[in-house]
Amino acid sequence: MKIPSNVMLRKIVLKTIGSTYIYNSDFDEITKIGSLNITTSQINESINSFQNMSVLQRKCAPSTDEMLVKEILNRQISQLTLQVTQGCNLRCSYCPYSQENTFTRSHNNSLNMTVETARESILFYAQHSRDCNNKNIAFYGGEPIFNFKLIKEAVEFGNKMFGENVSYHMTTNATLLTRNILEFLDTNDFRLMISIDGPENINDRNRKFSNGHLGVFKRVIDKIELIKKDYPCLYRYLSINMVLTPDNTFTEYQDFIQSNMYIFKDIGVNASIVSEIGLDISYSQSEIFIEEYKYFQFLVLIDIFTEIEFPHQYLVLMKNYKNDLLTFLRKFQLYSGIPHKGKINTTGQCIPLKTRMFVSVDGDLHPCEKVMENHSTELGSVYTDIDHNKVNQLYRFNSSFYEKCENCFALNYCSNCIALCSDKDLCNYDGYGESCGYIKNNLVNNLATVCIIRELSTRGLL
Repeated sequence: MKIPSNVMLRKIVLKTIGSTYIYNSDFDEITKIGSLNITTSQINESINSFQNMSVLQRKCAPSTDEMLVKEILNRQISQLTLQVTQGCNLRCSYCPYSQENTFTRSHNNSLNMTVETARESILFYAQHSRDCNNKNIAFYGGEPIFNFKLIKEAVEFGNKMFGENVSYHMTTNATLLTRNILEFLDTNDFRLMISIDGPENINDRNRKFSNGHLGVFKRVIDKIELIKKDYPCLYRYLSINMVLTPDNTFTEYQDFIQSNMYIFKDIGVNASIVSEIGLDISYSQSEIFIEEYKYFQFLVLIDIFTEIEFPHQYLVLMKNYKNDLLTFLRKFQLYSGIPHKGKINTTGQCIPLKTRMFVSVDGDLHPCEKVMENHSTELGSVYTDIDHNKVNQLYRFNSSFYEKCENCFALNYCSNCIALCSDKDLCNYDGYGESCGYIKNNLVNNLATVCIIRELSTRGLL
């Protein structure tokens, strides 16, 4: 469902097959105002009555407690992500580091993190995570196996620092994995995420070796089968990252899952549609892909609200959508009818560095691995300290969205953050336009889903 044209201050009119509703973002509430055939004048009359009762008057404003932010970053950083290398043996079409533009850095096989920087990063993390009982260290690239020697040194040092209270994570393309490497990862209980983008024809079109050669798919499948066969503990914590490009059909991905359930039935699959932020290319959206994806969204609703049981392989690719929808429905019910008061985080921006502090090969601090690497995202260094002035600048910018967005109906569910900015200047509002449109459309679809669910429940059909 596209955003209706009748969007007004902090509210939106929604129409289903049978009724008309108003969503009031001040109270996070949907109100039925009439049948499908209600006139525009009747809609306006309902809106005016809400205005007269001050139902739609927002009486709160966001605040930024900079001392609290500083205290959190001094003691509660959840995860350390080490960029062990900027080198990679693949060149993926949708990877921002494989592009020719200057939006962010490019792959550089000669830039690797030193042992000194890794140890300094772990010490820095230990000092800034004192309130976290469980420590998490992730290894990132490029392709992290490019600098496997450093990973071994970092794990040895991490084990000495944290003992059994540390978990290790790594995202890898799997092409460089050997038995010796797998033995080490298995011994240290690594949580691996392996990238593979569907069937061979799609994967090898988007994911090629740096010399242009094909064959990535077969090598990755061979490594996954090896892990499943000889490293059951490693396989138990394995997950798959799958980027879907909408110029294909959704059925192609679905058929790939179903024909390889011997691999996928016991592990998680994180499927997401490609992001075009920072890319030289754009992907055309196949009408067939859109229609098929909507059909599987419908199957998710049936799965949630009926006793019909689908074979596991049917909804593997819809796990993220299902989880997001369930989160929305729970949150909506939790807050429905309760005015939003006090401190508001206007967008989806977390506290920079808090969730997944990213350390570059040189020891510079960045908010997380999803944020493009440039000077504006550098928030200090493990050799100096966190630059709290720059952290506060980003956090204040988040609060300043209130002035720009205070009348937006999607404010309560905004997930915009600096990782979604399409401009090098993270404090440029225009850089968030593309993601803003997506967030609004997604909210309208979710609100319409709530309306339909209520109608079906009222009729005893759910």
